[in-house]
Amino acid sequence: MNKRTLLLTTLPLLGGLALGSAYLTISSKAPEFTDTVAESSESPVLSDVTAHQLTGHNQRGVANISRIAILENPAIQKNAYVTEKLPGIFRGDWGETPVYAANDRVNFEGAAYLSLLDDNQNQPPSLSSAYWRMVKAAELKNNGACLLIGPDADLDTCDFAQENSLKDRDLQGADLSQARLGGNLGSANLNGANLSGAAVIGSLRIRPDTQMDHANLSDLQSDGNNPLIAEGATMNKANFSNANLYGANLKAATLTGANLTGATLTSADMRASHMEAADLSKTDLTYARLSEASFTGATLNKADLTEANLSKANFSAADLHNANLAGANLAETNLSGADLSGVNLTDAQGTNSTLIDSDTNFTAAICPDGVVVDGRNATTCLGHGF
Repeated sequence: MNKRTLLLTTLPLLGGLALGSAYLTISSKAPEFTDTVAESSESPVLSDVTAHQLTGHNQRGVANISRIAILENPAIQKNAYVTEKLPGIFRGDWGETPVYAANDRVNFEGAAYLSLLDDNQNQPPSLSSAYWRMVKAAELKNNGACLLIGPDADLDTCDFAQENSLKDRDLQGADLSQARLGGNLGSANLNGANLSGAAVIGSLRIRPDTQMDHANLSDLQSDGNNPLIAEGATMNKANFSNANLYGANLKAATLTGANLTGATLTSADMRASHMEAADLSKTDLTYARLSEASFTGATLNKADLTEANLSKANFSAADLHNANLAGANLAETNLSGADLSGVNLTDAQGTNSTLIDSDTNFTAAICPDGVVVDGRNATTCLGHGF
C-alpha cells in the first residue's frame, strides 16, 4: 500500500524546550473500525495531533479523523484495529418465552451467547451447549473476594463448579446468588443461604448431612446434563420456586413445607420423598417418578403430572384442584380427602385400586373415562374409572 509521510513540527514550548517532530502515517484508504472499538479494555492512545492542526493538509486522508486512533508506538500500528464485534443479532436478555433463530445473540448470567439453531426456545444458554455457544464470558467476582468463604459471605457470581469447592464449608446465610456450583457439598452448612439464580455445572450433590433448611434456591438452573443430586437430603422449607430441576434426583429427600411453585421437575426421581405441606402450584411434574412419596396436605393446584408415576403415593388432604393427571399411574395412590375439583384424570391408570373416600372432591373433574362431573349427569368419578 502506498503511504505518504507528513512531517509535523511542533511549536516551540514554554521554557525553551527543543523543537520536536512527530510522524503521522496516514493511509490513502481510511481504516475500518468495528462498532465495539469504544468497548475495548485497551483503548488506543490518541496523539496530540488534533483535527484542527491537520486542517489545510490532505483532507482526503483525514476525512474520518474523528475515528482515527494513533498508537504511541508506530511499530504496532498495524494491530491498532483488532477489536472484534460480537457476532449475531442482539436480542436482549434471554427469556423462556421467545423463540430464537440461529445467529441470535442474548445476554444470560452476565455472559453473551449465540444461538446455534432455529426454533430455539426455553433452553437456558449456560446449560444447553447444543443450542448456544458462549461468545463472551461473564465477568465474575474477583478471585480474592471468592476466597472469603464463611457464614454470611458475599459470594455472588463466584465460580464454585470444581469438585469439592464448597465441601464441608460453613456457609450459613451466605450469598451465592448467580454463582456457578458443582461437586459434592458434603456436610456444608447452607442453612438460610441465598443460591437464587445459581447454575449447576456438571452436577451438584447435596448429601444427607448437607444442611439446607430455609435455603433460597429459586431460579436454580439445572438439567439432565447438569443434574441436581439430592438423594436422601433434608431441605425443609427450602425455596425452589421457578427452579429448573429437570431430571433431578430427589429420591427419599425431605422437603417438608418447601416452596416449589413454578419449578420444572420433568422426569425427576422423587420416589419415597417427603413433600408434606409443600407448595408445588403450577409445577411441571410430567413423567416424574413419585411412587411412595408423601404429599399429605401439599398444594399442587394447576400442577402438571401428565403420565407421572404416582403409584402408592400419599396425597391425602392434598390440594390438586385444576391439576393435570392425564395418563398418570394412580395404582394404590391415596387420594382420600383430596381436592380434585377441576382435575383432568383422562386415561389415568390403575384407578381401580386408588384410595378415595367421601371427602374426595371430584367437582368439575374429568374422570378417567372422559366423563365430566357436572353435578347433573355425574356427581362423582365413582363408576367412571374409580
